[in-house]
Amino acid sequence: MRRFFSVGNLICLLIGLAVMYHFHINKKRNVDLQAEINAELAELNEDWVLLRAQQGEIEYSIQECERVNKKREQLKAEIAQMQKGLLEHKAAIQLLAEQRKTLFSKYREQVRKEAKGMRFAEIITPQGKTYLNVKINEVRSDGISFSFGAAGSASGRGIGLHEIPSEWIRRFMYTEEELEWARSWTSADGARTIHGKFKTYDEDTGVVTILQGDRKRSLNIDNLSKANRDWLENLVSRKRAKEAAIFALLDKQAIGSKIKKGVLSKLDGDHFYDFTMSNVPDYYVVYYSSSW
Repeated sequence: MRRFFSVGNLICLLIGLAVMYHFHINKKRNVDLQAEINAELAELNEDWVLLRAQQGEIEYSIQECERVNKKREQLKAEIAQMQKGLLEHKAAIQLLAEQRKTLFSKYREQVRKEAKGMRFAEIITPQGKTYLNVKINEVRSDGISFSFGAAGSASGRGIGLHEIPSEWIRRFMYTEEELEWARSWTSADGARTIHGKFKTYDEDTGVVTILQGDRKRSLNIDNLSKANRDWLENLVSRKRAKEAAIFALLDKQAIGSKIKKGVLSKLDGDHFYDFTMSNVPDYYVVYYSSSW
C-alpha cells in the first residue's frame, strides 16, 4: 500500500489526469468550434442562396432589358413608318383640298359667267333700295352690274358687295374672303359709312388700316362707331388669347422659347419689320457662320 502511493505513482497519476483533462478540454473546444463553424457554414449557405437568387433576378432583368430594347427598336421602326405614312396622308389631304378649292373656283366662275342675262322681277338691297325688272349684265368678285326698269327705258346700275342681296350672295357663291371687302366702317355719329377690307390695327396709335381696292385708308378708332370698336376689341382679345396659347407651346421648345418675341424681323418689300411668332413650328432650320 505504501508502495502504490509512492511519489512516482502519484506523478504518473497526476500526469494521466492532466492528459485526460487536456483531451476533455480540447474535445469541448473542438465541439464548440465545430458548432461555430457549422453555424457560419449555415449562414454562408443562406448568403449563397440569396446571392444566387439575386443573380437570377439580375440575369432576368438583363434579359428583360434586352427584350425591351429590341422591342423599342422595333417600335422606332414602326413609328418612323407611321410618321412617313402620316406625312403621305397629309400631302394627299392637302392635294385634295387644293383640288377641291380649284374645282369650287371653276364652278363658281362658271355660275357667275352663266348669270349674264338672268332676269329677276325685283331685288331689294340690304339698304332697302328696290329695283324692278332686273337683268344681270355681269357678276364680278367685287360687285354686280345689271339693268333694270321697263323695256326700252332700262337703266344700268352697278352695286358693290355691301349692296348685294343675301339671295344673290348665296346664288353666286360669294366667299367670306370676298365679303370682307364689303365690311362697313361707320363714323361715331353714324352720319357716314364707307366700305373696305380690314388690314391692320395698331393698338398704340389707335389707327385702323383698311383696303379699298388697291388703295389703303387709315381710320382712327375714336372716330368709329361702337359696333366697329367692339369688333376691333374682340379681334384684339382673340389675337391675345391665340398668342398666349402659342407662347405656352413655344415655351416647351428649346429654340421656340428663345425667339418667340422681340428678336425676329420679317422682310416685307424693301423693309424689315418686327415679327412675332404666330404658330408653333415642328422643325427649325438653323444657319450660322463663324470665323476663326
